[in-house]
Amino acid sequence: MQMSDWKIGTRLGLAFGLLIVMMLGVVVIGLVRFGTVGTVNSRIIEEDWVKAEAANMIDATTRANARRTMELVLATDAQHLQAIKAAIATNKKTIDEAVATLDKLVHLPEGKALLAQLKDKRGQYVQSFTRVIGLVDGGARDDAIALIKSETLPALDALQEPINGLTALQKRIVANSSTEVLGDIRNSSWVMLALGLSGLALGSVLAYWITRSITVPLRRAVQVAQTVAAGDLGSHIAVAGRDETSELLQALRDMNHNLQNIVSQVRSGTDTIATATSQIAAGNQDLSSRTEEQASALEQTAASMQELAGTVKHNFDSGKHANELAESAAQVAAKGGAVVAQVVDTMEAINASSRKIADIIGVIDGIAFQTNILAL
Repeated sequence: MQMSDWKIGTRLGLAFGLLIVMMLGVVVIGLVRFGTVGTVNSRIIEEDWVKAEAANMIDATTRANARRTMELVLATDAQHLQAIKAAIATNKKTIDEAVATLDKLVHLPEGKALLAQLKDKRGQYVQSFTRVIGLVDGGARDDAIALIKSETLPALDALQEPINGLTALQKRIVANSSTEVLGDIRNSSWVMLALGLSGLALGSVLAYWITRSITVPLRRAVQVAQTVAAGDLGSHIAVAGRDETSELLQALRDMNHNLQNIVSQVRSGTDTIATATSQIAAGNQDLSSRTEEQASALEQTAASMQELAGTVKHNFDSGKHANELAESAAQVAAKGGAVVAQVVDTMEAINASSRKIADIIGVIDGIAFQTNILAL
């Protein structure tokens, strides 16, 4: 099945469907990636950052207690001494809480080893620190100072090593987590950019393909319509596919074919009309010739009428003369029957001539009637 057989709505639906799928892919990947970033951020905030703060808290509070120890040795006021002890106790409690936090959150073997080392070194430091407080409380300040120098400060230095290791480890973990987050964000951005560019490229290709599949047949249909409008019905219209534009071209081809049939029928009718017109013209020419013949016959008839009028007048004169002769005959009746018989014969001849005149007048009336009919 060719693409040109697809309906325009199907093509548009496919194109928009693919774009929607790609957009959904971008959204899903973005959500998954950002979910991963959110998980890492939550881990940084809830674990890594808490562990880093706990390590920093142990470091800072341990250093604070070291300073408090020196103040404890130098303090002379009882109230000040109690305040220093209270601060040391508070810091010790804070350190215990921080160690408990690390003990709960540290899972890496390196971290567990450093935490175990911290607990051991801190126990030694707290033990020496407690002995210093006891010497101070007993008034043996010089012994307390000597103990600080010989044991407490070295124990503090030994404790500082795992503290620094934990602090560095937590900083490295936070940095790695941050790098992981940035990497996930960067990878997500690249993936989304790639999908976006792919969607743009696919959309451009689909838009070009769909546009050409619609505009090219429409342009062809416009050309066909313009050709038909110019009076050219002989153009060939190729139809390929079964979409709406193909149906339009098929309709134009059917219209062009029907117009050709109509024009052919009109031309045939025109030829028939031309033949009939020629026949009518020939009939008119024949009628004109016959009319001229009838006019000539009428002229001859008129001449005959004039001749007949002369004959009638002659007969009238003859009748008058005969009448005069009859009167003369009546006057000279006595002259003999031979003359009377001659007069009777003459009258019969006159009557015969009168009947001929009446027949001629009837013929003339018939010719006049036919002439009127031909004139109409």
